[in-house]
Amino acid sequence: MPEAGNPQAFNRYFYVLGNPLRYTDPSGHFSPEELDKWFGENWRQMYNEGWQQILLSAEFGDAVAYGSTTAVFVENKGALVGWDIGTRSSRSLQQIANGFDSSGELALYRPQNVNQSGGPIKNDAVFMFGEATDPHAVLYNRSNVYNRVMGDPENTPKSLELPLDWYTGSDSHVVVNSHFAGFDLGIDDMFGAGVTAYGVYKAIRVGAKRLGAATFEGLGGWAGAIALTVEVATWTTWDTFYTVYPGQGTGPVIPVPAPSVQETPTP
Repeated sequence: MPEAGNPQAFNRYFYVLGNPLRYTDPSGHFSPEELDKWFGENWRQMYNEGWQQILLSAEFGDAVAYGSTTAVFVENKGALVGWDIGTRSSRSLQQIANGFDSSGELALYRPQNVNQSGGPIKNDAVFMFGEATDPHAVLYNRSNVYNRVMGDPENTPKSLELPLDWYTGSDSHVVVNSHFAGFDLGIDDMFGAGVTAYGVYKAIRVGAKRLGAATFEGLGGWAGAIALTVEVATWTTWDTFYTVYPGQGTGPVIPVPAPSVQETPTP
């Protein structure tokens, strides 16, 4: 109990002003409260209607295309800023929104390897803890390809392809980290595609694990432990966070080409 001497500390909803849903954001989009924190309560007066819609629909890692400028939403010292792809540096969103070259349509793009609706993504791939957004592995995961999620479909490209080393700069760079966002355990996870014998066995095993009654032997040895680990991995949901750090950063990892196989000449 924090501050036991403070009577308000006994009110579990006091910190959210009596509204337990006020400061939750399961969609992953920037909430009005976050925008108030970053830009002040009059932030709507700082941006036109198009930019307001973009900000309320965006999340970290999204890219906004505005005229000749493309910028990725990142965090820098606790503030929301844009990482300008052209200058390879962070700029305030006010600078980007009020740029001199405002020709063209305003559009929002999202990395193709994340939840296109915004927010966490379920880990459906075995042992892939996180989203495939690591820019260092761009040549493996194509994390520089973005899909349009907001904008005029007739006047804006359907997708964007950022430079392979878009996240590097002369004195700063962007670091992309996947972080655990929770569990997504549904009825299908408990019983598979239907109520089958295996589904019932799975549910019993999960229940035993939750109650702390499952031992290593009870899980079926290494095979059972590995199976349970795989299941837990598929229940997890992950999200990504984009942060500016000092330094130039390192370029993408270039895959080593496989050695060519030379055929032995036939005598």
